Amino acid sequence: GQEVRLRSRIELTVREAMPPVAQGDPIQIEHILLNLLSNAGKYASGEAGIQIHVGSAGGYAFCRIVNDGRIPPEEKAYLFDRYFRGSNSRHASGIGIGLYMARSLARLQAGDVRLVDEECGDQVAFELSLPLAATQTELWEKTA
Repeated sequence: GQEVRLRSRIELTVREAMPPVAQGDPIQIEHILLNLLSNAGKYASGEAGIQIHVGSAGGYAFCRIVNDGRIPPEEKAYLFDRYFRGSNSRHASGIGIGLYMARSLARLQAGDVRLVDEECGDQVAFELSLPLAATQTELWEKTA
């Protein structure tokens, strides 16, 4: 797989006794998560690190990746546009297709990637959601 080097501390929280099992292509899901983690590492503004929250709700598994920082309100509508780079991206490498690709790959699998900022205050949070696998047994049968 692709290697992402992060200088930030990462904290993982799983909200259920057993982590939810999502339905989807593992390689594409890896690409989505690597993009979101890479962005969190690039754009974090301080020492708070990166938080990852995993859970399920409404028939979907979700992975929310949170870092400290702010996105200017006038840029939020363009975050998922192809080739859009925000005003805080001057110091970071990239061409502005990461979030566009992450969302496209998620939507091809009946999921989504969205900005979750209404409840985050001085943090930036992106959430990947994918349909839950029907059963754990079904998952094991597909990989056997």
